[in-house]
Amino acid sequence: MERPYVFMQRALVTFKAAGLHSPLAGAAQEEFWLQLWVERYGALEAGLFTVCIKKLAGERYFPRLHDMDEAVHDAQKRLLPGEQQAPGT
Repeated sequence: MERPYVFMQRALVTFKAAGLHSPLAGAAQEEFWLQLWVERYGALEAGLFTVCIKKLAGERYFPRLHDMDEAVHDAQKRLLPGEQQAPGT
C-alpha cells in the first residue's frame, strides 16, 4: 500500500472513534504502535487492510497483533480463495 503510515494513523483514529479504549499511554507508545503496524502490515493491499480495520473497529476491545493477524487471514480467505498468504506479506 502507498503511504502505509497514513493508513495506520487512520486505523488508530478509527479504533478510538469506535470507542475502543486504547491501551497506549502517551505519544511515545502510539508512535511505537504505528511503527510496528507499518512494519508488519504495510505491505498489505490497501483494500484488504481497510476491510480488516472495519472488522476490528466493530469489536469490543482495542485490537492486538493477534487480532489483526486473524482478520488478515480471514479476509484473505474470503477475497483470495485460491491463494494462502501469511499476514504482512
